[in-house]
Amino acid sequence: MILKLRMYSDENENFVRDYEIPADMSLKQVNDFIISSLEFVPCMTSFFLLDNDLQVVEEITLMDMSDAELSFKSRTMDSVRLADVILDGYMNLALQFDMILQRSFFLKIIGKVEKRDDIKYPVMTFENAPVPDQFDPNKVDPTEGSIFEEMMDGYSDFDGDDSRNDEW
Repeated sequence: MILKLRMYSDENENFVRDYEIPADMSLKQVNDFIISSLEFVPCMTSFFLLDNDLQVVEEITLMDMSDAELSFKSRTMDSVRLADVILDGYMNLALQFDMILQRSFFLKIIGKVEKRDDIKYPVMTFENAPVPDQFDPNKVDPTEGSIFEEMMDGYSDFDGDDSRNDEW
């Protein structure tokens, strides 16, 4: 089964990426693919499973963060498949890529598609707006990549046309 994931960023409301990913891939493989597709330098990351209210339910880490003394057991990305996330009932995830500033991408499983023999999975199927800078959140222009702005560019010819009575 191939799952369709949509990724958003709260740093730029125009940023969107769609991925088609085999359900049997581990979260480590998904993480590596996404980080590579964004052209990020490999870094410490975590997936967070989110409930329907987008509240964190569980953190799944890149490295084992278990602590026997505290009786804390964590799951690692290489031990969890994308299909496991769905079977556990979660359709929303966060991929935290900046542990210091707690910057993340939001991922939503939006459906499934039939596997095609002519496509090498995983694959990015849609992208809009530039990727937020991995190291500097202040380098983001939240309007960059706006589909609305692009569509409205052609209507600037009407600015300042005093021969039209626009009052109603």
